[in-house]
Amino acid sequence: IAPLAGDGEVTLRLTARHQNESEAVRLINEMEKTINSRVGAFFYGYDQTTLADELLRHLRQRDMTISAAESLTGGLFSDQLTAVKGTSDVFKGTIVCYTNEVKQSILNVSEETLDQHGAVSEQCAKEMAEQIRKLANSDIGISFTGIAGEDPVEGKKPGTVYIGLAFKDQPVRTVLLHLAGSRNGIRKRTVKYGCYLIIKALMENTAE
Repeated sequence: IAPLAGDGEVTLRLTARHQNESEAVRLINEMEKTINSRVGAFFYGYDQTTLADELLRHLRQRDMTISAAESLTGGLFSDQLTAVKGTSDVFKGTIVCYTNEVKQSILNVSEETLDQHGAVSEQCAKEMAEQIRKLANSDIGISFTGIAGEDPVEGKKPGTVYIGLAFKDQPVRTVLLHLAGSRNGIRKRTVKYGCYLIIKALMENTAE
C-alpha cells in the first residue's frame, strides 16, 4: 500500500505480486474492501480523477446544474470546474462577492443578515447559496464565506469557513470548517471540501 498525500487529497496505490494473476487481483480487491471499511466515506474515485472531475460526472449523470457564490474563495471553485473540458453543460456560473456591498446589491443577501450575523456566518452562507441558485436558475447553489488571512474578522479566528449548499426544493444546509495553513492552502482545501460535500449530498439523495 503506497499512500501519496496531496493538498487535501490522498491517493492509495495498491500493488499485489503473485504467480497467478487472478490471485493477485483477489488480494487487491480484498485489501480495497478493508480500506473502504475504514475510510470509505471519503472515497470518491479511481485512477487520475479529481474531486472536480467526479463532481461534474455526478451532475451529468443526474442532468443537474450548479452555480456558486464565492467570497472567501474568490472564484477558485469556478476555476477548478472550468479547467475541465465541457463544463458549460452543468455549470451555470459564479458571482465573486468579496465585499458586503456586492453581497447585498448583486446577490441580494439581506442587510439585516449582514448587520446581525456578519458575512462570516451560517446565516450569510445560507442566503448566498440560495440566492445564487435562484439567480442562475440552477438545481444546486453553493457558497463559500470565511477567513483565510492571518487576522480575526468579525470576532472569528482565521481558518473559520462556512459552506452553504442549496438544493432546489430542499432546506439549505451549511457546514462549518476550522482549517489551518496558509491563505492559499485554506482556500484550496475549502474548494475541495465543497466539491466533496456536493458529491456526498448527490449520492445521499440518490440512495433515498
